[in-house]
Amino acid sequence: MNSLELDIKEELNGNEIEFWLNLKIDGEEFLKRIDKDLNAAIFEELENSLKGDNEYLIFTCECGVADCGGWKKTKVKHLEGKTTWIFDYNDVKYNFEFDAQLYKNEIDRMRIELNKSKLKLKPEFILDPE
Repeated sequence: MNSLELDIKEELNGNEIEFWLNLKIDGEEFLKRIDKDLNAAIFEELENSLKGDNEYLIFTCECGVADCGGWKKTKVKHLEGKTTWIFDYNDVKYNFEFDAQLYKNEIDRMRIELNKSKLKLKPEFILDPE
């Protein structure tokens, strides 16, 4: 089973500090592992994925336009105590399986951290793939 870890990454953009969701799978920054281009993970979509089986835009281009980064929605399924992600990116198929309770706990922990810090994560908007 895979592990999910979330934290906040700070990046300097000119004179402004930007805050991004840093998503790690099995201890490794997932977006850095798969692509050197600048992509982003969307916390609100992760949080929405707790609501049930569906497709969610968990990853997108840093500008917020999924098509710009070549992203499609991630199929999320909840079954028998597991949360599964299935998606393709750059002609590679990904399939991750998380313990459902640990998955929920990590997302809830990040929500508490974001509420306390009042940080606004980038990108500021997202546009679903066509």
